[in-house]
Amino acid sequence: MRALGLAVLTAVWLAQSVFAQRGAPPPAQTPRVSAPIDLTGYWVSVVTEDWRYRMVTPPKGDYASVPVSPANRPTDA
Repeated sequence: MRALGLAVLTAVWLAQSVFAQRGAPPPAQTPRVSAPIDLTGYWVSVVTEDWRYRMVTPPKGDYASVPVSPANRPTDA
């Protein structure tokens, strides 16, 4: 009986060591490789009709390029 128990324990130990040797996971990819697209390069701002709002803060009450309906436009009183 003791020999049978020793054989079972040996078999379990060997099976565990075989399953533990599946191999190391692959090394992690670098962020540049794993990125969906490459956004490196020179970035510039596009000058549009709103360029003056990016250059300086407009004065209070200046809403020239904000889409406002006539009903919501403030009256100059």
